Amino acid sequence: MQHPSIKPILFFHLDAEEPEQIFSTKSSSLTNVKVKSGYVKSLDESKPFEAKVVRGSDDISFDPANPATGHLDCRLYLSIDGVTKGFVQYSGVVQFEGKVAEVVGKQTSHMEFSEGYVTCHPRIHLDDSVTEFKWLEDINYIGKGRFIRDEEGGLKVQYYVYTFDTSKL
Repeated sequence: MQHPSIKPILFFHLDAEEPEQIFSTKSSSLTNVKVKSGYVKSLDESKPFEAKVVRGSDDISFDPANPATGHLDCRLYLSIDGVTKGFVQYSGVVQFEGKVAEVVGKQTSHMEFSEGYVTCHPRIHLDDSVTEFKWLEDINYIGKGRFIRDEEGGLKVQYYVYTFDTSKL
């Protein structure tokens, strides 16, 4: 039996504000990260797509039993041709240790995609008026990400987003 492989299909680049703790109790805590802007683009030349991220927000919940592991609940609003026409919603898991913690904590500005556990599981929802991109709604995605900082110290989040390559099955 041949095992399925994955292939890169999308790239996310997000300009984020600094994390803000919303609350903390004995049983949980919540941190919010506002997304100021960014873009989502296709990596498949046969299926072009590009959208601007106009705003978004990521609620990251933590369990005191595993304080370095954050569970993502993110929503990004997309502009296609200058008009908001959809959104990306994703869950995910981030382990805030090693390079991930160093970038978020402003101790360093760069990490490779392989240097931390930053994941997402996006779903894309688009307006019926953008029929040429509706194929994006029918795919199961998994993303591998990283945090970086620009020259001014601004926080960036990037994901390579993959799907199953069924052509090899």
